[in-house]
Amino acid sequence: MIRMTRFTTYLLSLTTAFLLLACKSEGKGPVERIALKELPFEADRVTTESFFQKSGWQKLEQSDDRIVFFFPAAVPEELRKLPVMGEEGPAPEPYTLQVFFNPEGKAAIMILHRFDTSDRMESFFKAISEDYGLSGLKFSEVSETSGLGNQLIESRGVLDTGDTLFLVLRSKVLPVEEKLKNGMNDEIEIRIFPKKLNEGITADALLD
Repeated sequence: MIRMTRFTTYLLSLTTAFLLLACKSEGKGPVERIALKELPFEADRVTTESFFQKSGWQKLEQSDDRIVFFFPAAVPEELRKLPVMGEEGPAPEPYTLQVFFNPEGKAAIMILHRFDTSDRMESFFKAISEDYGLSGLKFSEVSETSGLGNQLIESRGVLDTGDTLFLVLRSKVLPVEEKLKNGMNDEIEIRIFPKKLNEGITADALLD
């Protein structure tokens, strides 16, 4: 039997502590809601792509001035089979983030876009509103009804925090058709514009 001396125990404790610190430094694993202050605004394409991949996001598509990422496990697999916004058929990626780069190649605008069921979306929007400081957001709302009786409610709101402008767009489908009632009938888009990277941008311009 190996006898543990005080010195051996001390060394083991130190080793464990260093291992824990090393694990923490390698990353926190997938991050579904990234804090506003951590979003890589002003980063170049390579740094931006690396940041999101380390946070558990994957690249969906890209162009000269844009990269689109998606979060793989945003909704349970069974929800992907449900109708989306009153439409049946293959569902798009339910949770994406677009990054737009300015002429200098720096990340200047980011757009979060999500489809989900209404109850799950309420939880998500409440959490991200707290994360991003959107409590002062006020929505204007319009609605229309389709020939089949399904109601579409669209709302939008702009918030100026001093440093950042947010444009939030939300759409809800209130279906009367039974086959659509339990679908992903809630959609939200959050557009984020840091003022120092988007000179001259105003809340009024976003609402036009």
